[in-house]
Amino acid sequence: MSNKQTFILTVGQPYPMPLNKQMNKLGIDAGSANLFFDNTNVIQIGVNKPTKKDIRAFREKPIYAGFIYRHPCLVLYFRFASGITFECPYDHSILPSELLNVPDKMDQESRLVLQFHFFDTSTTDRKVVWLREATLNKHLTTEILDAVMMQRVNFQRDAFELAMTQIVNLDLEQAYEMSNPRIMGV
Repeated sequence: MSNKQTFILTVGQPYPMPLNKQMNKLGIDAGSANLFFDNTNVIQIGVNKPTKKDIRAFREKPIYAGFIYRHPCLVLYFRFASGITFECPYDHSILPSELLNVPDKMDQESRLVLQFHFFDTSTTDRKVVWLREATLNKHLTTEILDAVMMQRVNFQRDAFELAMTQIVNLDLEQAYEMSNPRIMGV
């Protein structure tokens, strides 16, 4: 018996996918990374009352991506055309293990495709405001896969929480620069 669920995402409709505890709060700007989960790589980005300018920024090129890894904490950073930056933590331990599909390694030319789900956090139904896909370059793909694999070795919740606190307490701009951002393909 499979736990696999199908979700239909439609701009202007409620966001149907489950959210972690942080993303479930109303009126916040936050992100979350769900990598290698059920054969998809979803970046959830919640924005409190997104403006037309915000939505335009999500649609336009380029997107820059980077990450900070401090064992066992992995935080991805994404900057959109207008300069809007989101930090998106990745925590494999909150995802159902039977749906995690992390490859042991990837071909040197492989690139991860990320699905960006943008939704409004100002109301409980969290309406979808934009959907987008983009690919990581091959070097960033390899580096993030390595970090995901390292996170799964000897994972300890206390160490994760401590490293997460240290990273998110950095100034967002400083953390973004530390993440060694690179341009994504579309």
